[in-house]
Amino acid sequence: VDVFVMVVQGFSSFFPVLIYVIAMGFLFLHVSHGFQSLFQTIGLSNDRTLPVMGNLSKLVGVVLLVGYASIPLLIIFGIVR
Repeated sequence: VDVFVMVVQGFSSFFPVLIYVIAMGFLFLHVSHGFQSLFQTIGLSNDRTLPVMGNLSKLVGVVLLVGYASIPLLIIFGIVR
C-alpha cells in the first residue's frame, strides 16, 4: 500500500482539507494552552515568566499548525501531486 498516494487522494477534494485545517486550528488552541499549563503545573510560571511561557506556547502551537496544515494545503493547491 502506497501511503503517499492515499494521502494525496484523501486530500484532493476541498471538504476534507477544510475539515482537517479547522481541526488543526483547534489543535493549535489546545496545544498552546496545554504547553503553557505544563509550565504552570511544574511551578515555572510566575509574573515574570508568564508572558515568555505564553509566547513560547503559542510558538509551539503555530509550528505544529503550519507543519500539519501545510500537507493538505500543498496538495489541494496542486503543489504536491
